[in-house]
Amino acid sequence: EAKEKEEAYSELLEQYKELEEAITHFGKRKQRYLRRIASKKRTE
Repeated sequence: EAKEKEEAYSELLEQYKELEEAITHFGKRKQRYLRRIASKKRTE
């Protein structure tokens, strides 16, 4: 019973870590994208 919960928990943790990495990766891309748009607006 306790072991099953522990396994489910570690699995959840793995998924969370992957999600976190995806979010930070996406966040960096979004920042670059926003900066590019901002610089385009300035040059116009």
